[in-house]
Amino acid sequence: YFLFNNLHFDDLHRKNFFFRRIFFVSIAILMVPSFIIKLIEVRGSMALNYDQIIFNEVPFCHLVIPIVIIPLLLTKSIIFPAKLYGSYASFYVIIFIWLISTLIVGKGWCSWVCFYGGWDDGFSRFSKRSFLNFNYENPKIKYFSFIMLIFMILASLITLTSAYCEWFCPFKLVTEFANINSFSTYIATIIFIILFFSLVVFLPIITRKRIQCTYFCPLGAFQSLLDYINPYKIKIDYSKCIKCFKCVRECPMNSISRNIIENKIENPFINCSKCGVCINNCPVKAISLEFIFMKYENENIFVKFFNKIKEKNKFYIIQKIIYMFYELFSPMASFTFAGYLLGYIIGTAFGIDTIKRFINFFF
Repeated sequence: YFLFNNLHFDDLHRKNFFFRRIFFVSIAILMVPSFIIKLIEVRGSMALNYDQIIFNEVPFCHLVIPIVIIPLLLTKSIIFPAKLYGSYASFYVIIFIWLISTLIVGKGWCSWVCFYGGWDDGFSRFSKRSFLNFNYENPKIKYFSFIMLIFMILASLITLTSAYCEWFCPFKLVTEFANINSFSTYIATIIFIILFFSLVVFLPIITRKRIQCTYFCPLGAFQSLLDYINPYKIKIDYSKCIKCFKCVRECPMNSISRNIIENKIENPFINCSKCGVCINNCPVKAISLEFIFMKYENENIFVKFFNKIKEKNKFYIIQKIIYMFYELFSPMASFTFAGYLLGYIIGTAFGIDTIKRFINFFF
């Protein structure tokens, strides 16, 4: 279609970002039934028991990677009761997938790969307008995720336990939790319920922002710091920008603020998860995804050469084919392909299992 028409591939790339949310939220929704049913089949319930903790049979959760890695480097001890290898959610398997994903998409993990992120991403789009606006430029709010990360690491180092999992994880409500057999586990369960409905459901709905992923997730803050090693960056072209501030209103991570636009800062705040919402919503196409080590433009010497051929009406189809391959290797295309592929690898097993179970149940 693009080969024989004058439509630019840029339109297709922007549509990829539009469909990302559908893909991302679908993975999050489909993951939960599969995970819970498998737990019930193996354990008889969602609750962890003493034997599973003692024998390291708890699926390793990627949200606690920074909380586990720092104590591991300092104490040479893994403070999470998971198998090291030999299962789909063992420590080394998850760490390997996370490392590869971080090198390829960086902070994009939070908007393309992490199935938990699909929850508040979905709820943040429930309303067409926000009912509550935070002062996002306030440093106490802007840097809260990093404060949370430091606090969780220190708490885990002091107690040599995964403090986030035991007390602060909102997703315990839809995955697994400690057996409620003491006052502390009872209090922890209440905290889990409050955090899930406030950070994942209620606040995203009324703010249209991903509150859990932006301000509370320790891995999200860690990914923001590691994103410096990733070659893909969102860039704002102020020669095109008309300062409509639509990107500010639509950004679910509060990565683009009025201050950034007014001061003509080229890149969003470091917590940008490269979800592409700003790219898809910019009316003048002033926002794009680029490689940091090279300037990738739609026109270069290679393309101009074939444009001259086109002007002479020679080898038109060949020129279009070459241009098509050139576009397919652009940052917009290569990043979205990597994002979809990694999200597929992480979430598809759960998704397919859930769909199969529904089909078997109803038919």
